[in-house]
Amino acid sequence: MNPEALQCLLVAKILYNKSIDLCESGDRYMASAGLVMLQDALESVLYAILIEKKVDEKERIEDYSFPKLLTKVRELDLKIPKSGTLRALNDQRRTVKHLGQLAEPASVKNFRVVSDTAINTLLKQVYSKELHEILLLDLLKDGKAKDYLESSQAKLDQGDLHDALVEIRKAVFEEFEKDYAIDRWKNMPDSPVGLGLQRKSRGLRAPFYTRNPKYIAENVKEPFDLIRLDHNQLRGDLMEWGIDPLNFMNITRLTPSVFRFENTNEWIVKREPRFSCEEVDVRLVRQCLDLAISVLLKKQEHAERSKYLWGMGARKVIACLVHDQPLYSKADVNSPIIGQLSKGQSMNILHAITGSDKYDFVSVCSYLFESRTIQIGFVPSDAVDFVKEDS
Repeated sequence: MNPEALQCLLVAKILYNKSIDLCESGDRYMASAGLVMLQDALESVLYAILIEKKVDEKERIEDYSFPKLLTKVRELDLKIPKSGTLRALNDQRRTVKHLGQLAEPASVKNFRVVSDTAINTLLKQVYSKELHEILLLDLLKDGKAKDYLESSQAKLDQGDLHDALVEIRKAVFEEFEKDYAIDRWKNMPDSPVGLGLQRKSRGLRAPFYTRNPKYIAENVKEPFDLIRLDHNQLRGDLMEWGIDPLNFMNITRLTPSVFRFENTNEWIVKREPRFSCEEVDVRLVRQCLDLAISVLLKKQEHAERSKYLWGMGARKVIACLVHDQPLYSKADVNSPIIGQLSKGQSMNILHAITGSDKYDFVSVCSYLFESRTIQIGFVPSDAVDFVKEDS
């Protein structure tokens, strides 16, 4: 969905929802005000469709009159039911807004019904959705977090407020809290060397001192304690992504804690009495949902703008040792030896350091089958023979 079109539709949705009670009120003044808002909502939907179909790239649609908008939309082979009544709605809106004449409540009610049919018929043809199904989360990328937020919206529509909040927190866990979950270290005697290679791996943003069985045994009393936030790290990340840390903390304060152990699909939910109070209403849940969508959008937008050279398609350089060789922790023969490599052993070359005899080294990555660990270190360049390069 085109982002600009979505913005138009979200504005149209708010205008339409606000107009309903006014149009149905039976009071001439309120009905007249509702009619003006109703026509604005309909006009925004027409603009959104033209933007979605890229008509705005060829013509100045902002100069179109309402009848011209209807004509242009019809030229896209889209059916517009009761288009004559919609033209009459526009004429009535002009009379109310510009001539100060009031509309009859009975006529306004009919205009609302016709507009509802026309809007949803058009949107089904273009988006396979009705207006109430158009949400800001349509801008989010497909994934678990989006699925949970869509589920939250569905539960909110059903009136299941508590579970709607739970679904919001699941999305927050998947996008943020999972990086601070230390459950994988519960039964791990020593953190494998290779674990740190995956910077985005689960739990690696938690404070280092929490990532061991002893700490977990002494400090974790329930599954939710396995989330150990590094508040300085989290605050820095949020600010880098353009997210107000207060908004993030408000989401976590207003939603029940959840936890999912690694490699499982089972969710554990912390059910607290405070979530049964009168403060938990539709307004609060909707506010949390909007905040969560906004926060995730900012994170995803930041990720889209970030540029990396991932090395896709680059040649993989493999080297073979020409003699037994110590593996140094630094590019320095006087640095600590962290391993012993054997003649003929193959390894991946991560990078080479050139330009100086003193620092003529290669950084190597070697997997040790006996201990099932990965060793990364440095060896002098003359100790290896570059035997092949794979794509």
